[in-house]
Amino acid sequence: DGPYRIPDFNANIETVEMGSITDALAITSLHNYGKPLIRYVNGDTGIVKPASLESGGFSTIEKLHGRSADFFKRANGEIVSPIIGTYSIQFTRIPVKKWQYVQKTVKDIEFRYQLLNEELTSAERQSIVDIFTRHLDSDVNIHFINTSDFILTPNGKHRLVVIQC
Repeated sequence: DGPYRIPDFNANIETVEMGSITDALAITSLHNYGKPLIRYVNGDTGIVKPASLESGGFSTIEKLHGRSADFFKRANGEIVSPIIGTYSIQFTRIPVKKWQYVQKTVKDIEFRYQLLNEELTSAERQSIVDIFTRHLDSDVNIHFINTSDFILTPNGKHRLVVIQC
């Protein structure tokens, strides 16, 4: 959780009520002239403190709930960007409908996925293992799980990377 500082010259962020949700974030970009999204509600919730002279023209999101980008962890405690999850899908071109990486321990990662067609080939599986052993540790274990059971945020949004260790 924040605080996250947003310059008022980039975007206007406010809290609005959406049915039973009383702290939905509504975002208006101040730089998208071609297709502006005015008061776009993306499903995230939070508490916004408006900009003031004391804050130097920055709004502050005190608490942010919703999608998150957890960082992978190495055995030595270092953190690694969650972008390797997205990279692994783009690089291998696996035809997934939906996917998620869940790191259970520093050595065990579940790759949960739904495919558009058949099961993963051994070459596709090995490509994913190679990417993760190169970026994390040589003895990391990838557990492949073809499922429709994914971990969601409290708002019901899909998360690409979930760290549980």
